[in-house]
Amino acid sequence: MRKTTVGDVMTGSALAVTADARVQDLVESAARHHADCLVVVDREGAALGVVGPAALAKALAAAPGSGLGLGARLPRRLRRLAGVDEPVVAREAMHRPQYTVTQETSVVEAAHVAVRHEAGTLLVVDDERRPVGGVSVIDLMRGLLRPDAELAEQVRHEVFSHGLGVDVHLAGIQVKAVDGVVTLHGGLGCRSMVQDAVRLAEEIDGVSRVVDDLTFVVDDTGAMQAD
Repeated sequence: MRKTTVGDVMTGSALAVTADARVQDLVESAARHHADCLVVVDREGAALGVVGPAALAKALAAAPGSGLGLGARLPRRLRRLAGVDEPVVAREAMHRPQYTVTQETSVVEAAHVAVRHEAGTLLVVDDERRPVGGVSVIDLMRGLLRPDAELAEQVRHEVFSHGLGVDVHLAGIQVKAVDGVVTLHGGLGCRSMVQDAVRLAEEIDGVSRVVDDLTFVVDDTGAMQAD
């Protein structure tokens, strides 16, 4: 069953800049391209570090002639972080290490990376470490914490219709989701199908727990013996 990946949820944009780019140029580039962060790259385009929102906001305040007009084009969260005394070039403003993921990384794995390193944003790179964007913790949470109605519908489709070949309406199967807890109610033909339904539902991103309220007619697993 397909897992939700970073590529499905990433919303942050990243713009590559050279290590010797001037701070004022960074601010102007961020405003022009509506970028949340700037990625400092080497001559081959591989990521060296990141000039994040806080550094950009401080650069905005310190850069001569930046003015309110430029600041107004930056995201509000950057303007709130504005400070002073920023470095002169990108290599001085960037921070390391920059923890990276790819678009194919699952949101669960990416969330673990972000928590382990206490990173608010992860840089998304391709196989050659060239930046393609950014993914924030909020993006990852949206990928994990799904709306209950959407989660229930995914279970109906991927678990029963696609995984087991069962029409939930014809079979009288009920799927309910509350705060990520999925309850399966109804009857299936055999016990192995019940086990498969629970297992497949547990594998869906956003499902925190499965309550098995399914019944079966035949035990084809050998787990139950007749008296």
